[in-house]
Amino acid sequence: MKMLSVKSVIAIVLILIVILSTTACSSGNNGTESGRWEYSVIPMWVSGRDDAEKAVGKLNELGAEGWELVSDSTNSSNHIFVLKRKLP
Repeated sequence: MKMLSVKSVIAIVLILIVILSTTACSSGNNGTESGRWEYSVIPMWVSGRDDAEKAVGKLNELGAEGWELVSDSTNSSNHIFVLKRKLP
């Protein structure tokens, strides 16, 4: 697996900040319902059909565990998937 560049790490952090602030602002539940989320950032190198099938398999596996895909950022063949799932 390739190392992430500084630009990629900065992009991940900015994406998470936007997601977290958007979730906090748009919950609109005034504390009546748990709006707490757990987030995960998954970097994957997707450069061909085999890699794409592996990425889809991994995302399906995470979906079965309750994770939702929130964002996909791409830099060439390097994808950064941001996922979330509701905390109990």
